[in-house]
Amino acid sequence: MTDVTPQPSQYVVAASAQHGDLRQTWKRAASAAVPARSWIAAGHEAVRITDPSGGALNPERYRVGIVNGGRPCH
Repeated sequence: MTDVTPQPSQYVVAASAQHGDLRQTWKRAASAAVPARSWIAAGHEAVRITDPSGGALNPERYRVGIVNGGRPCH
């Protein structure tokens, strides 16, 4: 039997910027959506959020889902 150390849940925000790649990690999807949306507004390319299971979240669709009282739209 092997010991597996549980990894903390992290949402990774990544983008391509003029001076290199940007990357931040957050514990909550809503927290990750804030810099993702500001990076989009700043004109950075390929802005994406990856959830702890490796799935992708769309920053704008996530915000719309929360504002409308529903679950995040992936």
